[in-house]
Amino acid sequence: MKRVYLVDGYNLLHQFPELRRKIEYDMENARESLLARLTGFSLAKGVDISVVFDGSGEPDPAPLRKKAVRVRFSRPPEKADPLIKRMISERKKGEELILVSSDRDIGDYARLCGVKVESSQTFAQAMERQSGTQAGDMRTDRSMSDREIQEWMALFGGKRSGGPSDP
Repeated sequence: MKRVYLVDGYNLLHQFPELRRKIEYDMENARESLLARLTGFSLAKGVDISVVFDGSGEPDPAPLRKKAVRVRFSRPPEKADPLIKRMISERKKGEELILVSSDRDIGDYARLCGVKVESSQTFAQAMERQSGTQAGDMRTDRSMSDREIQEWMALFGGKRSGGPSDP
């Protein structure tokens, strides 16, 4: 059975103190940082993640896809909660859907629909543990391959410099 996490984006974002501080001066960067963490978790665990944010006021908040993370914005003035509820009710058969939110109303609705609920705090702790494990793995004698470096560079931006294979 395919495991899919449905994440209440801003609810989870507030579980990370450093991201919560970023919100005050750079909301887009805070969201991107959360998406990078979710992508790492998704790839490490082999699960799909859909994350929903309140509408940004942009003309066409169409779904985006970043690796194994699908990003949705509600259409203003709608908030994320009704969109999350619709996504729960429209879930595909054969998927194990897990809602990540600490919002009681959405959680109650998900449980009524037979969806497992994990609090944002618990999920954030699992992400931190996974991140720590990955960082620990990288401190061993294993080097990153060129492909892994290119994937990280594509994910976080920037150019690789100083290497012998650079043009």
